[in-house]
Amino acid sequence: MKSRLSIYMIFSIFVCIFCLSLSAPAQTDKHKSRAKKILNATGVKGGLVVHIGCGQGGLTAALHANDRFLVHGLDTDAQNVESAIDYIKSLGIYGKVSVEPLRDGRLPYVDNLVNLVVSESSDEFSQEEVMRVLTPGGVAYIKENGHWTKTVKPWPDDIDEWTHYLHDASNNAVARDTQVGPPRRLKWVCGPLWSRSHEFISSLCAMVSSNGRLFYIFDEGLTGVTTESIPERWMLIARDAFNGKLLWKRPLTEWGSQPWRTRALRSIPQTIPRRIVAQGDRLYMTLSHSAPVSVLETATGDILTTFERTEGTDEIRCCDGILLLCKSNKRITAIDTGTNKQLWEASGKIRPLTLAAHDGRVFYQGGSSIVSHSIRDGDELWRVPSEAPVSLLMVHEKRVLVLSKKAFQALAVETGDVLWAGKGGVSRNELFVAKGKVWHWQGNRIVGRNLKNGQVVTRLDTSDVFTEGHHLRCYQTKATENFLITPNRGVEFVSITGGAHTQSDWVRGPCRFGIMPCNGLLYVAPNPCFCYPGAKVTGFNVLAPGQTKSEAGSLISERLEEGPAYKKISHLQSHIANEDDWPTYRHDPLRTGATACEVRGEISPRWRVQLQGALTPPVVAGNRLYVASKDEHTLYAFDASGGDGMWHFTAGGRIDSSPTLYGDLVLFGCADGCVYCLRASDGELVWRFHAAPSNRRIIAFDRLESPWRVHGSILIKEDVAYCTAGRSTYLDGGIRIYGLDPRT
Repeated sequence: MKSRLSIYMIFSIFVCIFCLSLSAPAQTDKHKSRAKKILNATGVKGGLVVHIGCGQGGLTAALHANDRFLVHGLDTDAQNVESAIDYIKSLGIYGKVSVEPLRDGRLPYVDNLVNLVVSESSDEFSQEEVMRVLTPGGVAYIKENGHWTKTVKPWPDDIDEWTHYLHDASNNAVARDTQVGPPRRLKWVCGPLWSRSHEFISSLCAMVSSNGRLFYIFDEGLTGVTTESIPERWMLIARDAFNGKLLWKRPLTEWGSQPWRTRALRSIPQTIPRRIVAQGDRLYMTLSHSAPVSVLETATGDILTTFERTEGTDEIRCCDGILLLCKSNKRITAIDTGTNKQLWEASGKIRPLTLAAHDGRVFYQGGSSIVSHSIRDGDELWRVPSEAPVSLLMVHEKRVLVLSKKAFQALAVETGDVLWAGKGGVSRNELFVAKGKVWHWQGNRIVGRNLKNGQVVTRLDTSDVFTEGHHLRCYQTKATENFLITPNRGVEFVSITGGAHTQSDWVRGPCRFGIMPCNGLLYVAPNPCFCYPGAKVTGFNVLAPGQTKSEAGSLISERLEEGPAYKKISHLQSHIANEDDWPTYRHDPLRTGATACEVRGEISPRWRVQLQGALTPPVVAGNRLYVASKDEHTLYAFDASGGDGMWHFTAGGRIDSSPTLYGDLVLFGCADGCVYCLRASDGELVWRFHAAPSNRRIIAFDRLESPWRVHGSILIKEDVAYCTAGRSTYLDGGIRIYGLDPRT
């Protein structure tokens, strides 16, 4: 009987284990099926997904359908958070999917950041809070009373897209955007930190935005390199325009200096930025210098179709659902974007950069005439003489503005009649129509002309914003309904409404292209310029104006959070007691990188462990080694002799550098804006200090971070722990420096 029972028990245990092994994949498939239904129902194909009430993390992980998604889970139950972290780690995707507690019903994100909010209950948050964090066009998918409800955040009336090189097909580089303003906050950031050398062609040659997505063509070749032997590596890159999440990349072959036949200083052919146009969920461009025009789905980068016999297209415009493809000096082809059928062609000596379209009409310089066609059927509407080569043709409502070295005039849209001719020189090849005036450079000043008669009525006083001693930059001025954004030393916001001008020398656009204002934000790609290297922000930065009301009211009141091990630390030491230890980054507070410890010349591996992703430099004390897996947000402790794992601790964001050991304490900063203090013996939290003034996140380098991140390596000197929080002295109120008592 005893023997039979033992066999029965063994058999039962085996069956249970077998069933559990089958149930895990079944549960995973169930979560994947639910996630697929949610994503299909909401139509979200990438970006930041927030899952409120993440539970054990199954659905949270499954919402990471592919690498176009970044997923963040929230839960009010601390045990659920721990279980979800462990589960997601077991899948090897932690960082791309992360979890943290939900506190006080406040979602830890800046305004307009999240693409999709998913929750099976609305008890822990308000609808107002969800709508605050959603991007324009973002979706809330909330289950209430047993039914899922989909809510889409509407597109605000006071922000605009930027679909062409000069804003739209009219060539008027003015965004109908009143949210864009002088940069004060970082909305998102990505790499690289620098572009190619100042002596090479510009790394960014084109950038447009539509439907909440950003598209740009960038050379990802080695930065800081001038030699022609280092190959270029051009990429078409798509990101979410509001949070910067990378959506997709596509290599561009036969693109760059060789097919352009130029190696001139920072040179890019003027037609290149006009080869890419975004409209709705479609992107139109040539995928190589000589390729025909292709149509890409903006969410995925998939090629939907390629138009035959469109090789050699130099410029693209899109207006009223009609695609205009221009091959300079040869022809214009019109294609219906709904049916992809060719509508008409016009041939002749078509001057480059003069093609414009607006309100059912097409305009360009053909030979020695300005010509207008109907955009739908191609019928020629009028043709007027214009012998001088036109450098800029722009349309605004009932006027066609034509600029050349010999003439500056306004023509009637309907007839081509001359309405007025401008007096006085236009020193840069730029015109802007905003607030009922035509704005342009006159010498080093900016003047505004009456749009009806061409008379100069405004001369802007820019003496307080244009610093003497430097030339205007080599890229185009851009504008909004409130500002001309000029390239004097950096970025100057010159008010055209009578407001104050603002100078930002620390922001600079890349050569030839410059900056782009739209979506309520300022897009600034990396540049190679070496002016102000100690002050200028680096990387691809997307900047926002001053704080919103909700952000101003989100300050953390209780900065110090006590952990379970608070006030339970016994032994402390403030100096390196053992010469064999290496307790902080570069060994000591002076960062000498040197030790009196002797190391034998002959070395061999003693132990090895496998961790995921990039690691910080290790530190060692008390026969323990500590190292952080940066993107996994996790600090590991190992036995220094044998490599046995002692404990690990997962923080709320990246840990970008080594921790600091202080007696029985382990201290490190984190990209979530906090300083963590752990007990060295078991990794239990002693305290967490919120160095960031608010618990609001942005996306930085494709991960959630605080705008007030804290670098990992804490400096301890004479029993005081020092850290910095912030990114730039010019953004979000500056960088804060803290001195903390490690024990309390």
